[in-house]
Amino acid sequence: MKRLWQQKLTGPKTKLGTLTIGMPTSVHIEAMSPLLQPHVGDIGLDSDRFSQHYSQLGGAWVRNYQDSAWSFLIDICEGFNNLLADDPIIRRLQPRQVIGVIGSAAHVAGGATSLGDGDTKTYCLAVSAGATLAPYTLHARLSAMLDFLPEIRDGGTRYKVPMDAQTFLVLSDPRLKLASGLAHVSAYALLYQQLAHLLRGHVSLMRTQLTAVSVLATTTIPHDPLGEAIQAEAALYAGRLLAKSMLHAGSYDTVLGTSINDRLHRITIAICVAYLAAAMQGQADEWLKQVYIMLAGVLSMISTTPGNRMVLAESLLQPILQTMQQATFLQTTISSTNLKAWINHAETTMINMRKVLDPLRGKAT
Repeated sequence: MKRLWQQKLTGPKTKLGTLTIGMPTSVHIEAMSPLLQPHVGDIGLDSDRFSQHYSQLGGAWVRNYQDSAWSFLIDICEGFNNLLADDPIIRRLQPRQVIGVIGSAAHVAGGATSLGDGDTKTYCLAVSAGATLAPYTLHARLSAMLDFLPEIRDGGTRYKVPMDAQTFLVLSDPRLKLASGLAHVSAYALLYQQLAHLLRGHVSLMRTQLTAVSVLATTTIPHDPLGEAIQAEAALYAGRLLAKSMLHAGSYDTVLGTSINDRLHRITIAICVAYLAAAMQGQADEWLKQVYIMLAGVLSMISTTPGNRMVLAESLLQPILQTMQQATFLQTTISSTNLKAWINHAETTMINMRKVLDPLRGKAT
């Protein structure tokens, strides 16, 4: 796992590449831009074009750390590309393509669309730079709390981690690796949510039902039955994809651990932080409901019944929320006392999801 922050930078660190996933061509980027740019910002960025947008990110992302931010975003693209390469679902799409981009926007946002039809169809997913960088900042702050995952020792070389232009945290090497690794998992969770929109046919559904709507932005949950159903199914299916790539030992062992209990706990943290970062920017409604739905997708891969799933999810979420309640830096109200109510609300949403989507797909309810 590469370090995102270092106390000193020894000159510019040039890393070849663009903030893309798969192999999008210039024709793809040109076709995607008018659809995705309003949601995630400028796309198809190389390091020079990223530099032009960097100052807009603000907060912890002071200019001295531009090279580190660029390297982190490139790592996200490369890591997700590797996950897709190992996914049999994606391999079955050939000759269709799955491509993706990280846009320049500082807010937490995502989108999905498709280009072409039939065997020439290209599935396009996107998240903003803020969707990966904002969770990283939260993970760093949480990792500075020594009662947060205390089994990760606090020792060794220490690094300065800026929180804004004036202040910084000091994190030990193991705790910094923890923050960086969990930030990767948070980013993958959001990327998988965009991929789920594509794999579940949501772009086509939206075009059919809402005439010419060809992009799905997931910064907020639309308060209409179809919009809520689509967002719920995307979160649920994304949880399954995340579980397939992350739940079993072998990948990200140093961050997630090797036991199933450790991996479940830390994947749950990563999902929470991904949605919480959006909620703190006012970009995500009912974030805890969405957390539970994605977590339900993860748990469905270990064959729990709905009743067992609710109990297990509560046991995973309760201590995490209690720890977050102690974090004075969190700018949103977090309460574990109404967790059962959110879980019941989410289960109802998933029931309604099937009632809405099944008839549109020609299935019996």
